[in-house]
Amino acid sequence: MRVNKLIPRHPPALHPFLVGSLFVLGGYREARSFVSLGEMFLNLGVVLACVLLLYLLLKRLVKTPFRASALATLFVTCFCFFHYFRQNIEGVLRGLGLGDWIRPRVVPTIVLAVFVTLMALTLRATKPLRLVKAFLNAAAGLALAVTLVQLLVWPGPRQAAHFPPRPEFRPPEATLTNAPDIYFLIMDSHTSLAALQEYWGYDSAEFAGFLRRGGFIVVTNGVSAYAGTSLCMASTFNMAPVPDPLTNSAGYAQYGRLAREIRASFVPRQFRSMGYEVVNLSPFAVLDRPPFYYYPFMNAARLHSVLLEESLVSFHWRFVGMPNLDQVNRDILARLEDLAARPGERPRFVYAHLMMPHFPLFFDRDGRPQPRPFRNDYSMQDYLEYLIYSDRAVTNLLDRLTAPSGRPSLVILQGDHGFREVPEPLRVREATRILMAFHLPGGPAPELHAGMAAIDTFPFLFNRCFGTAFPMTPMPAGAATTNSSPTLPARTSG
Repeated sequence: MRVNKLIPRHPPALHPFLVGSLFVLGGYREARSFVSLGEMFLNLGVVLACVLLLYLLLKRLVKTPFRASALATLFVTCFCFFHYFRQNIEGVLRGLGLGDWIRPRVVPTIVLAVFVTLMALTLRATKPLRLVKAFLNAAAGLALAVTLVQLLVWPGPRQAAHFPPRPEFRPPEATLTNAPDIYFLIMDSHTSLAALQEYWGYDSAEFAGFLRRGGFIVVTNGVSAYAGTSLCMASTFNMAPVPDPLTNSAGYAQYGRLAREIRASFVPRQFRSMGYEVVNLSPFAVLDRPPFYYYPFMNAARLHSVLLEESLVSFHWRFVGMPNLDQVNRDILARLEDLAARPGERPRFVYAHLMMPHFPLFFDRDGRPQPRPFRNDYSMQDYLEYLIYSDRAVTNLLDRLTAPSGRPSLVILQGDHGFREVPEPLRVREATRILMAFHLPGGPAPELHAGMAAIDTFPFLFNRCFGTAFPMTPMPAGAATTNSSPTLPARTSG
């Protein structure tokens, strides 16, 4: 009774607006290293306006202010913090040994079912429930206050973290005469041929032989400096190591800034300055070219994109986007074949990023569907099966890209990082070993050597084709050049 007397008869329905504010300020807390206060206030205003419209609509529909405010809070909480609830439910299922339930459409459906049930119970409530309204106000207000204190006490990193500026160069005119089309094909998570032998006991002679017969120079043990896609692509496209403030950050603070560095990176800018048409078939924005497809977190370069990643919008990815990745890969292959069949008036630089053999692992080596393609705890054998399928899937395309035509073509086939699930203590080493192969106009390329680093891909290309003298990582002592076509190990089972 005393508690009831302390509570106003009609406490204001602040909780939907407090939850909306918490959503925006929480996102800003994670992304403030690249988001301005102005951008934060703009997003806050938009979210609060949407909450107000929702509340007014619900109040008109259900006729009861308490029900309207409670429904608005439930809806805003579900929509804004959907990713948070999904992650926690997945953690509970793993802890209970129910990993088979963690599928793209199961966990999101559980989250939605919980909130729909709570909304139904709210609609059936017959009392004003002042205590509930006061509790919601207090809980949301406390969470918001904690977030504000975190923002004030720990302002977060605000220092600039950019790659060193690198101005475009003007190559000799002779090198631009009949300049080649350049196809930069990333096969995400494709490990090196040597690693396949070392960790899987699998001899990749079939694929390596196909590449060499087609005129490719195969780097048998290429390496990347990083084990994450955004780090790898930012380093490769800027021809430099990722600055320490970026490698030492995490979450959206890293993803967002790396997305910006990739969008404005040196390599695409340089090709455009030389008159190339830049074609982007990747999950990143490149110059003014939008992403060809969506992949979580890779383009969280603005606060609104960070907020959408955390919201119910990510349900679309789990329910539709992830199962559709196989079709995305097929679309990229078809688009590349179409580009090869239609030479342009200008030379092209094409960046195509295939999400294969990256998770989800759709097929075995013979193209049969894998029974559980969306399980995060997939085995090394599952990965190997999808890798073999992926290698076979690109063979026809590589034949098309390297076929003689009116304009010469240069094809780079490369992984961004390797397989990241090898047991310790070899996990870090394997995660940075990558596929690397070059189809080059002209003669031998002694600069290509076993153990070549991905950071040297474009310095090598510019030096070879456009007369530059970019420094490259020194060749390790005793490393053989790949032009000698070293003998692969004897074939083993698998």
